[in-house]
This record gives sequence, C-alpha cells and structure tokens, in this order.
Amino acid sequence: MLVAVLVTIGVAYSDTEAVTGRTATMNRSLADLELLTDARDQLNQAQTTFGAALEQTDALTMTSQVADALDQYSDGLASWTAYKERADLAGIEAQVTSIDEALANVRTLGEEIAAQALQNPSQADQWSALFQEQVGGYNAIRAQFDELESVARGKIGVQAEGLADQASRDQKLVLAVGALIVVVLAAGTALIARSAHRREASQRAAEVERSVVARRNALDANLQAALDMADTEDHALSVVGRALHEVMPERSSEVLLTGVGGAMARSVAVGPASSGCQVPSTERCPAARNGQRLVFPTPSSLDACWYLQERPDGPCSAVCAPLSVAGNAVGIIHVVAPELQPPADHELATIDLIARKTSESLSTIRAFGHASTQARTDPLTGLLNRRSLEQAAATLDDEGTPYVVAFADLDRFKVLNDTHGHAAGDAALRLFARVLRSSVRPDDITSRWGGEEFLLVLPNCTLDGAVEIMERVRANLAVALAGTDVPPFTVSFGAATSSVTSAFSSVVAQADEYLLQAKAAGRNRIITASNA
Repeated sequence: MLVAVLVTIGVAYSDTEAVTGRTATMNRSLADLELLTDARDQLNQAQTTFGAALEQTDALTMTSQVADALDQYSDGLASWTAYKERADLAGIEAQVTSIDEALANVRTLGEEIAAQALQNPSQADQWSALFQEQVGGYNAIRAQFDELESVARGKIGVQAEGLADQASRDQKLVLAVGALIVVVLAAGTALIARSAHRREASQRAAEVERSVVARRNALDANLQAALDMADTEDHALSVVGRALHEVMPERSSEVLLTGVGGAMARSVAVGPASSGCQVPSTERCPAARNGQRLVFPTPSSLDACWYLQERPDGPCSAVCAPLSVAGNAVGIIHVVAPELQPPADHELATIDLIARKTSESLSTIRAFGHASTQARTDPLTGLLNRRSLEQAAATLDDEGTPYVVAFADLDRFKVLNDTHGHAAGDAALRLFARVLRSSVRPDDITSRWGGEEFLLVLPNCTLDGAVEIMERVRANLAVALAGTDVPPFTVSFGAATSSVTSAFSSVVAQADEYLLQAKAAGRNRIITASNA
C-alpha cells in the first residue's frame, strides 16, 4: 500500500512512466520470489513429514502422516505452478524443466514407497533403498530452488539499481523515488530475511528429525543385541524394562503378560511409582483385542479405556501397545503420563519399536522352549523321555546324591491294546502318566522308559519311602480308573537303591530284575530287596 501511495505521488508530481514501470516490475519480482520460496519450503516440509511417517510401525499412524505429506506436497506444487505462470522464465527454461521432471520422479517414488511401507510397516529393509533415492532427488530439487532464488535476488538487485538511476535523471522525483526505493528495498530485505528464517527453521526441524531417527535406530540395534542374548522370558523382560526407563525415565511404564487363566500379571515396572494398569486380562484389554497401539489422552473421553477411570492415582493419559506371539495377544506395554499430555509422536514411535521387539523376542524364546520341551519329553504322555532321564540321573551321580529307581510296567497291556484298540491303549498310558505326576514329590523325576514301561528316580529317598510312593501310585490309579472310560488295568513295580559305587545303569538293571519277579509272582505288586 505504501509503495502504491508513493508511486501515485511521484506520478502526480511528474508524469514519469518509466519510474512507474520499473516499480511494478520490481513488485512482481518480489511476489515471484515469495512464491518460489513458498514452494521450496512446502516441499521441504513434505519430505520431512514423509520421512517421519516411514518411522511409524502402526499402519493407521503411518497412513495419517503420509496423507499430511501428500497435502504439503500438493501445496508446494501449487506454489511452484503459480511461480511458473507469473515469473519471467527466460534463461532458466532448462532448470524449470529439470525441476518438473525431478518432482514427478520423487512423487512416483513416494507413492511406491508408501504402498510398500503401508503393507509392511515394520519391514523397512524392503523400501529403504527407494527412500534413499527419493531423498537424493529432493536434495537435488532443493539445490535447484536455491539457485533459482539466487538468480531472482540478483534480478531484484538490478531492478533496484535501475530504479535509482531513473530517479536520478528526474530531480523532481528524487525525494519521492528515494523513499520508494527505501520502502521497496526494505520489503525485499524483509522478504529475503523471512525466507532465510523459514529455511533455517526447516533445516533445524529436519536436523531434529534426523537426530530422533538416529537415536531410534541406535535403540533398535542395541535392544536387538540385548534381546538376542536373553535366553528366558525373565531376562528378555528385564531388558525391555531397562530400555523403557532409558528412553522415557520420567514416565511410569510397565510390561504385563498373560498369566494363569488369562489374568494379566505385572512382569516389569519402571519409572515413577504408579497403581499400574487395572485391566484384569488380555481379553478385557481394548489394545490387545484390536491388536494395535491405542492412545488415551484423558479418561473422561467417551472413547477412553474403561479401566482408566477412577484410578487410585487419579486421572492420567495412557498408551497401550499390545504384545503378541504367533498372532495371539500375550500382554501389553502400558505407559502413563499426565492427563491431556500423552507421549509425543517420537515417543509413540519408540514405544511401537519396543513392543515389536518384545513380541519378536517372546516368540523366539517360546518357540525354542517348545522345541526344547519336545526334544526332552515323550509326546504322548508329556513325561521325560529315556535320554532326558539318563541325563538327569547322571547329574545326581555327579553330585553324589543318593536315589531310588522304581521301574513300573502296566500289567497285561498288550491284551488291553489288542482287545480295546490302540486308542484305549494310548488313553491308558496318558492316564498312568497323570497319576505318576500327581503322586510323586516335587523333586522326583518321572519318565516313560519305552512302550508300557515307566521309570521313576526318587532323589534322597529311602527304600521304605519309595515303597510308600509306589503304593500311593497304585491307590491313585484305582481311583482315577473308576472315574473314566479307560479299561481297567494294574501296575507292577520293582525298585532298587543306588550306592556310591553303582552306576545308574546297574541300579536300573537291579530294579528291572525285581520288576520281573513282581510279574512272575502274579503282577499288581511291588518287589524290592526287602521282599525279593
């Protein structure tokens, strides 16, 4: 407005169309420069937002941020198009064409990256190379924009000098045009300063984002290395607790896993003291049921988790990230913060990372544990197999621990199997295994030796104590059979005591000899050295 007033005064004072024309040209150049800087800054912001989106492991959050990046890209493209329509492109046609082609290329790459990332948010290795190519394209575009801006500023400088020269040829307009030049130059300086400030702000934001990503990548690597060394769930959860405290020391965080009967049990708690998650089981947890991380800014919201209301600690915000093994919810990571102050986006991305790594570690540990159990146990009865029992007995021998070996054999099992079928035979074996487990002491070792033969190793047990255990097995077997459809059967036992000089195989051979005597004496009895 001030420029227009000064020009009007100058024209009224002296009809100098040259001054008016030069002023209008400079004003257009300044407006063109502003469009150019707007386009560059909007495209820079789009790339920053897109990079942040790719750090997300939650598909919904990633989708939202990708949409924001596309909106910012569209704004930048609109400013660039407006600049091309207004500006004098003489001499820079090749640069403009190059920028158009580069923008089309990064848009195509962005769409391809987004499609892959949204399909597999946690598989960054599948699209990281494309993203690096896109970043390189954006860097090249940014450099070309900076070059165009430098050319535009040079033109404005030349136009300002021309305006000053024109004014000097008309003494009557010296004061008016001088003031006009001051205003125009001030406006140009302010625009350039604003552009520089916006560029610096954009660069600072990009630097902060790079720093956050670098820290998260370091956490990813360190957490993975630590979890790789964890051989039990307790060790893994201890690592996860330390990681949560390291990245969010001011937050109350806990890891809860499904316990007996599906109840939620606090496994790890770090940070300031808190009453903890009030959800009783994974089945009642919204995050676990939905299989996705949920954020609750306040318990008073209509869509807040029911169990956040009336907490002993008072209102709070909360983040709940589910943990899963083989697609089944097994627990959650629960992080609380002051009401209406939930963790920021970069903290949410970190929580997602820790939850994903925890789930992967639990899956691996449980898979190895299952495989180890299968290798050590008999698949039909769940008791130790022969090899595992021999290893356990060898440990007792090495420690010098005395024990009794009780050899059991199901009486007339072949007749039962032939008469009632293999299904009935398997049911009899499983029933006897359950009776054994429920009848022995906690430290006693039970195994299926082979076929219908079972072996018990009873550490620190006298022969009389062993006989009591075997009698308890026989009595419990009779009770168990009375409540099932399994054909009735009995069991015979032979038992022998270890000595300092006897090997395990020798004790087993002696117990087997007593078992044969029990069979020969009519079955359904116990034979030891005392009644052989």
